[in-house]
Amino acid sequence: MSTRTITRDQAADWGLPHDLTAADEGPEHGVAAELHREEDTGRRRWASENTLVFRAPDDHRIYRVTYFRGLTETQYDHDVWNDERAVELVEVEPVTVPVVEWRAVGEKPTTTPVPAGDHFTEAAIRRSAYLDAAREADEAAKLFPDNLECAPAIGALDGLAQRLRRLADHYTTNEQPLGPTWEARADHAIRLYAQTAIERDDAQAEFARLRARVAELEQQAAQDTFTARIEAEATAHGPEEVTG
Repeated sequence: MSTRTITRDQAADWGLPHDLTAADEGPEHGVAAELHREEDTGRRRWASENTLVFRAPDDHRIYRVTYFRGLTETQYDHDVWNDERAVELVEVEPVTVPVVEWRAVGEKPTTTPVPAGDHFTEAAIRRSAYLDAAREADEAAKLFPDNLECAPAIGALDGLAQRLRRLADHYTTNEQPLGPTWEARADHAIRLYAQTAIERDDAQAEFARLRARVAELEQQAAQDTFTARIEAEATAHGPEEVTG
């Protein structure tokens, strides 16, 4: 079993155990990403044991840690690390296991069980989705004119592309697929692609809205320039003299 020990201060800097980032965002700015959480996995007299699985922000490996929560009002401030001087982590990996379900004799399942995904397929799909979204952000940035009016939009899209590439780097596809069949992988991949396609369509709609706004700004700028030129010409010629 592979373990690792970190200090209490380091655990706090990572956001353990309650201030982590979402799993699909990856470890950002030194904060760990929450992958799984189970409460009341064990009990002591005055506190409950809880299990947290997360991705570390420094080595991007997946670890499990146990933290504690007081069971009564008088134990509300029970130390989350049970007063230990250091926090012990256990490196873990996802494993697909069968689930036993008890049914009446002759009863058929009402729904088709959904096959669980695996780490390899999840990583490959998410990495591809993040990189595709980054390329789309790059292409969208090129559609804006290079001027002061559009600079904020261009900067936002460039920053989005960089962040998406950083997120893609958190997912490796070097490991070999294990566990579920390729049919299960294909079904899981289709569901993931459907989810990312919705997110992509939302991003494209936002890009279209920004392009329309830029067009309005360009039209307004052209109108203002034309008006300013007419006013300048009128001022240069001065008022016409009326003679009798």
